Amino acid sequence: FDATSLSADQKVELQLAKARVDAALGNPQPLLAASDALVALHPHSAMYLNDACWQRATAGVDLGKALSQCDAALAIDRQPAFLDSRGLVNLRKGDLKAALKDYDDALAVTHDIPSSLFGRGLVKLRLGDKTGGAADLSAARAADKDIDAQFAAYGLKP
Repeated sequence: FDATSLSADQKVELQLAKARVDAALGNPQPLLAASDALVALHPHSAMYLNDACWQRATAGVDLGKALSQCDAALAIDRQPAFLDSRGLVNLRKGDLKAALKDYDDALAVTHDIPSSLFGRGLVKLRLGDKTGGAADLSAARAADKDIDAQFAAYGLKP
């Protein structure tokens, strides 16, 4: 295997694949660096901006930068998945009203996004809406039986 023949994108993609292993082992920094490298190569790619935002949001690190990356992605393309990412950033930052709006906006377009339902359920519980929160959590679990474990891995539980 000759890595010198790879394009810049291919080198970063390879770096990203290796970094995902590190992140799974509890070290998110190489993944954040690889995500940022892709953003640097493609600064107008909403997908790469959102991915970098999501990596920070799930790791719970550098949330200010994550929010900027999500905002930049949404300025390019207002996808429900990008709203979901920003919802998680805002949830982690404790900006519950902004998180609720992001999750509501994502779910207004695609009604059954498990992560948006679960995130919104957590937000509603934290805002004191036990009935609404429980309903969203139940809907998220019906759509994805592993959603609790996914959010627990992010350090977030009802």
